[in-house]
Amino acid sequence: MPHSISVLAIENRARASEILAALAKHLGVTAIQPDDAGFVQLWLPLDGSAAHDKIIAALDTTADDWREHIEFS
Repeated sequence: MPHSISVLAIENRARASEILAALAKHLGVTAIQPDDAGFVQLWLPLDGSAAHDKIIAALDTTADDWREHIEFS
């Protein structure tokens, strides 16, 4: 069963959007778009800790500065 991870895009929304686009490409999904409140729902077919680790690893691969713009909630 998929597990949902909420991601909060903060600070520089334009940069966060760039990072999310790179993350989508890395994870092989069509797009990752924040809602009006700045939250993104990512669904991965993994348990919570494995999904979290996969997303962190993908973010680390896609952008050195992701922690300045994206935060797990």
